[in-house]
Parts: sequence; structure tokens; C-alpha cells
Amino acid sequence: MKRKKAIISISIVAVVSLIIGFVVLTIINSKDCSQFVIDTYELHSGIDIPKVKYINCYYDERKEIRISIYQLATNVNQYINQHNFELIQFRSDSDFKGFGMLNPNELPENKELYVAKGEKWGHKWQYVIEKETKRIWLELSYR
Repeated sequence: MKRKKAIISISIVAVVSLIIGFVVLTIINSKDCSQFVIDTYELHSGIDIPKVKYINCYYDERKEIRISIYQLATNVNQYINQHNFELIQFRSDSDFKGFGMLNPNELPENKELYVAKGEKWGHKWQYVIEKETKRIWLELSYR
């Protein structure tokens, strides 16, 4: 009887692990803008995306880059400090690959931006914040 319970328990753990693994891999490899957009950014960067007011997303299949723009509904100063964003001087939209996909009114208005970036699972990511407008751009490169 104990052996039967052990086998059942191991089987349940294995099935649950497979399901969780499948879900995580699905989110990690979600490229376009149709599903798991915020979750994918959070898994790659390890940075939580707080409550936002609006979302816009673009995916360039040829370049394999996704960029999303949000307006944060949170204390921007606290968010910048909490996640160690670095202040940079924005020169042009060529500084960020995904900016070329945006509408002109979606580009930063100011030259001082805050950036956090890194790489995980072979995918480069970066978050860019414009403090004055509370906008954040999230870019994920799948190459």
C-alpha cells in the first residue's frame, strides 16, 4: 500500500512539473504581442512591471525584436531606485533597436532617460523610463 501511494505521489509530482515546465517555456518563448507580454519581460529581466495605465506592443518578425510601451501608474522615483536604473543621455532612436518601430508620438520627449538592461537565456532585454511622462519602454531581442 505504501509503495502504491509513493508511485502515485511521484506520478503527480512529475505531471505537475511537466505542466509547469511547459507553461514557463511557453511564456519565455512568447515572441509576438498576442500573449504573455508582461510575463515574458518579467521572466527575462527579473524586474516586476507595476500597474500600468496603457499598453502598446510591436513585434518585428524579421529582426526578432519586441518593444512595448506603457505608462506607469506608480511612483516612478521609487521604481527607478528600487531596480537600480541608470541615468543616460538619450541621443537618438538608434540607441535602442526597437524605437524604430514606434510612432513618433511614442518616442521619448526628453533627453534624460533611465535604463536597466541585461541578458538571460540568450535574449537581451532593456527597460527605458522617461521620468517626466512616466512612460516605460521594454525591449526584448530574441537574437
